[in-house]
Amino acid sequence: MCLDHSTLDSLKAVLKSIKPVPYRGFVVKPEVMEQLRRDVGAFNPTNDRTQPLGIWVYVKQNQQRAAWQFSNRETLMKYLDDRITENDLLIITASNNQSTLFTTLKRNPATAHAFIANIIRSPHNYGPWSLQGFGMLRLYLTSEIRLHVWDNRFANKDASIIHDHPWDFNSFVLTGQIINHRYKKTMRPDGDFKEAVIKCGPGGCLVSTNRCDLEKVRTETFGPGDDYIQLAEEIHSSHPDNGTITIVERQFKADTEHAHVYYPTWEQWGSAEPRRATDREIEAILASTNL
Repeated sequence: MCLDHSTLDSLKAVLKSIKPVPYRGFVVKPEVMEQLRRDVGAFNPTNDRTQPLGIWVYVKQNQQRAAWQFSNRETLMKYLDDRITENDLLIITASNNQSTLFTTLKRNPATAHAFIANIIRSPHNYGPWSLQGFGMLRLYLTSEIRLHVWDNRFANKDASIIHDHPWDFNSFVLTGQIINHRYKKTMRPDGDFKEAVIKCGPGGCLVSTNRCDLEKVRTETFGPGDDYIQLAEEIHSSHPDNGTITIVERQFKADTEHAHVYYPTWEQWGSAEPRRATDREIEAILASTNL
């Protein structure tokens, strides 16, 4: 969604009487950042009792989320007049509680669609993009929040897909559908599965193995607007339709470097190690989405 003059005027009108609930979604250009950083030093919200406004900014240089509390609506409107131009995009939230980017996107599908659609339309303005072995194209929106776009044409066909994580996560389905299988393990020296401890991320490797049995205990299907929570120690496998888009917020555990994968004893472990995505892969996967 682009910011044309009528949109800016409408936004300013809303801000004059904003309530603690509304959300508006836009995307901010990276060149705005330095001026924002300088401007924010002049704001003193401690002397203002009005409802603060949180500005969430996506910065392409380092893929970090930056947040500012503007002290009042007039300051923000002046900023819109002075700094924001057509084609910029930012997330503006007003809430009595500390609001996260993930919560804003999850509660406001129209905002999420606009935010992610702008990224997908110009993917090479953002990045780096990585491709994980399950056929998952990834972009870090913050250190905790990732955008996932799924396409099994780009999966490692030998990857061991049953696994757990070194973090809890909440996954929000923006478009498409994902089937999630959850498992329970029983440790047995003659079990039909191997439980392998792996080092996560780039350079990932097998650390050790044990034997166990796995029992599928639940199958869930999630579509647009659905979200689900997966605890770090829960064993699962994900099976999305091609073109599915999910946004995931992670809550890290003490050990962020190791997880478990599970595979039949008669098979070899198959790595799903992420790597840098090529431009052609990025374009082909994003072309399969319906945003």
